[in-house]
Amino acid sequence: MVESLKIAFDAKRAFNNSSGLGNYSRAVITSMLDNYCENEYFLFTTKKTSLYVPPVQAQVIMPRNGSGKLYQAGWRNYFCIHDIIKNRIDLYHGLSNELPLSIKSVRCKKIVTIHDVIFKRYPHFYNSIDRFIYTQKTRHACKAADKIVCISRQTKDDLIKFFNADESKINIIHPSYDPAFMQSVNEEMIVLFRKKYELNFPYLLCVGTVEKRKNQLNIVRAYHKAGLRDVILIIAGRHTEYARLVKKYVHENNLQDKIRFWEYVEPNDLLLLYKTALATIYLSVYEGFGLPVLESITAGTPVITSRVSSMPEAGGNAACYTDPYNTDEIAYAIKEVITSASTRSSMIEAGNKHITAFSPRATAEKMMRTYLSS
Repeated sequence: MVESLKIAFDAKRAFNNSSGLGNYSRAVITSMLDNYCENEYFLFTTKKTSLYVPPVQAQVIMPRNGSGKLYQAGWRNYFCIHDIIKNRIDLYHGLSNELPLSIKSVRCKKIVTIHDVIFKRYPHFYNSIDRFIYTQKTRHACKAADKIVCISRQTKDDLIKFFNADESKINIIHPSYDPAFMQSVNEEMIVLFRKKYELNFPYLLCVGTVEKRKNQLNIVRAYHKAGLRDVILIIAGRHTEYARLVKKYVHENNLQDKIRFWEYVEPNDLLLLYKTALATIYLSVYEGFGLPVLESITAGTPVITSRVSSMPEAGGNAACYTDPYNTDEIAYAIKEVITSASTRSSMIEAGNKHITAFSPRATAEKMMRTYLSS
């Protein structure tokens, strides 16, 4: 019988990020506690927020002396090792691309999850200071870790290419789906949702920050080419400067009545947003994983996505793939998926099989095997 472990997580993102790294951190923590409750768990964070209520069986570890940003950064990178030693931690897992800079002086097992190295693939998306910081943190984490968890084969390949990471230390563990997207909805919920957002037409959905890498301009161009008279396009996500280019095309082509931009969707409405869409479209040119692809499939909604980067890992044989730069090909895919009920039905059926490999339990089992092998 395996002895119980004292496992510590860098939980800063779980408490402070509402999406992305925050969702991943919360999912890992929850799945490990649910499936391996015999262990003791410690959540290291510089501060607690109302965003995340930690499980009662997990102990929250915070800096004791001072709340300033400089002190918090010092504690997270250096002084937290005193708490690691004090609590006799067996394994420390950095969930968001980094490990404490002083972690090498501690004898516990060291695990880090690397999500992506977009700052190396597309350096022009980042300023020079951020690129330097991310590069230094990633290089340190790869050297200090006993095991590196990559959320996709794409990330593994990039770590080896750009950081000469030791391949023998790397395990690929895809993120799990969020069980919330498997919940069923009834007709009353759908009617109230459509009334709330004035959704009187069927729609194609695009979820994600409106930025160049997410490629919404080509989505809008292809949607325009597809010429769907009774289907609107909803683009839901935070805006960057790139959104101006997308909106400029919309106005120049008189598509204001056909394309809606939603900068914010209430978290409780996200499930219905997916569930009531005819299909979703996610044509990013590069992702560490492409979680919206898996979210859509989990919700039972067909998805059109890129055949590049990690998207095929997220979509498996359940997605419709296109060249993200070829608007004619994208337009054809949109028409095929939107107008063919049989195509959508077969994609949904394939999706139900595909997501079994992404259950929280399956992910937790892979993670525990990584912990025990490190």
